[in-house]
Amino acid sequence: MIPVITVFVSHPIKNTENELVKRFVNLGYAPLVDATHKNSHTWFVNNVQPTDHKLFTFENQNVYFYETNDLH
Repeated sequence: MIPVITVFVSHPIKNTENELVKRFVNLGYAPLVDATHKNSHTWFVNNVQPTDHKLFTFENQNVYFYETNDLH
């Protein structure tokens, strides 16, 4: 199975989010970018929760990982 990387970004995209996408591309990955569902709990429950997944948040220099059930 090939993992799918999706970067959920703001609209308009923030510089830090843009840099993250560029970092993935520079490492040879082709991430999907979603500027619609970043803050949609219902969408995550309906579309992400039923699949094997891991969500990550980058804040400052820290990385946090969690699953859909951990979202507020």
